[in-house]
Amino acid sequence: MHTSLPAPAAPQVFFANHGLMLLANDALGQHIAAEISDQFREIIEQYFRRRHAPPLEVVVNSWLSFRRLEANLSPKHLAQLDSRTKLILQILLKRKPERLASSVTQEDAEYLRTELPGRVSCQSDSQANTLSKYYTTFNLLMRYIAKQRYVDAAPFIEHYYQRPATDVTQPLSDADLQHLFDGPIYADQRNSHARWVAHAFKFWITPISLFTGMRLNEICQLEIRDIQQQANGWIISVNDDSPTKSLKTENSRRELPIPQALLAMGFLEYVAQVNARQNNAKRARLFPELSYSTMHRYSREATRFFMGEGDKPGYLAQCCELNTKDNFGFKSLRRSFAQKLRNQGVAAEVIADLLGHASDADLKTVRSHYAGKSLTEVRRDVVERHVRYELDLNHVHWSNYEPLYLKHRINKKRGARKA
Repeated sequence: MHTSLPAPAAPQVFFANHGLMLLANDALGQHIAAEISDQFREIIEQYFRRRHAPPLEVVVNSWLSFRRLEANLSPKHLAQLDSRTKLILQILLKRKPERLASSVTQEDAEYLRTELPGRVSCQSDSQANTLSKYYTTFNLLMRYIAKQRYVDAAPFIEHYYQRPATDVTQPLSDADLQHLFDGPIYADQRNSHARWVAHAFKFWITPISLFTGMRLNEICQLEIRDIQQQANGWIISVNDDSPTKSLKTENSRRELPIPQALLAMGFLEYVAQVNARQNNAKRARLFPELSYSTMHRYSREATRFFMGEGDKPGYLAQCCELNTKDNFGFKSLRRSFAQKLRNQGVAAEVIADLLGHASDADLKTVRSHYAGKSLTEVRRDVVERHVRYELDLNHVHWSNYEPLYLKHRINKKRGARKA
């Protein structure tokens, strides 16, 4: 009698995708397949995910959109993020154009690290600080790419820069301040043949900050209508009442008295002149020669003038041989202003108010200490009584600078050299 063998069991399918299958014919095979099927599926899906990954540029733009929504950055910091990301992408695509997001490796990270120092310029920060911001941007971008599972592990640039605990902008001594006011900007220019461009902002940004404590961009963005006459004197309104004006914080909105020191330099005469030259336009600007950008606002050219650019020293270094490596900068003028008030025993809340740092609680304290006076009256009284420098400023007057300023305005179209 012939006995037929039982038919073999049909293979069990554990995985089938992308034209690949994982089969098991017997119990042992089924046991092994059950153990490895999830890993097998992940390997196959990861392979096809990388092979069909979107272009790197597409993923970078997606990440930028994500960062804009998540980080709640100011327009200035958004522009800085865009600029850093654009340069990083440019360097990566230079190495391999039209590359996919899955193609970025640790070798690319090392290449970027060698390329960036030669492509990044620094004005106010040390290069180590500036590069660390680029490295951080790259690392955040790579983490996003790894999270989308286009790469196994995110390429990473190690960097150890830490802002020094003592990295606080230093105030200028009265001796250094005198050097600034004895420099070429404040020399008698009535018969000068200087070839550097005598922009008005070069004359005014230093004394305005020194005697009011204003930030550089607060000064550079001023409009004529921000210079206002009130019952007890002239004031400067620090505000953001137009799309191109900005405040560092909400507490930066304030009205500051124009001190006698600035009036004695011919400040109001300059205001009247520049207003007339703009035909009393509604939004006439105090320094119309300064251009606007999203990243730098109105302060880019003023920063370069005062702090220098690249290897070219700025006015501070030319006059005082001081620079950012020694923690000196334009903010040193604000520090000097605050130091004078502090040394005179002025309350911290009042100093914070003048500098644009005061909270609502600080302002409440100021009002309680000076009952019966408005904030503007308090500010004027404090500034006139306590902001005193041991300086000779008799030669510092707009009328000495104005002839060269007018000469350069007339010759502007002839291609005057820049300072």
